[in-house]
Amino acid sequence: MHIIAFLSHIKSLVDSLCSVGDPISFREHLDSILARLPQEYDYVIALIDGKIDSTTTEEVEDLSLAQELRLDNGLTS
Repeated sequence: MHIIAFLSHIKSLVDSLCSVGDPISFREHLDSILARLPQEYDYVIALIDGKIDSTTTEEVEDLSLAQELRLDNGLTS
C-alpha cells in the first residue's frame, strides 16, 4: 500500500463531499482512514483509537507514513 496515495484519495473524497455541500465530520473522516488501513497498520489504529478525542488528521497521516517507512525498511514483523 502506498500510504500517501491512499491518504490523498481519502482527502480528495472528503473535499469532494464538502464541495457539493455534504461535508463529513472529523470522526467520519478518521473512521474512513482507519477502516481501510491494512492489518500491518494495526499499531497506528491502536494509537489513534486510544486518543481519538485529541488527535488530528495530520497526526494520523504522520503515524501512517512512519509505519509505512518501518514496513518498507523491514523494521516490523
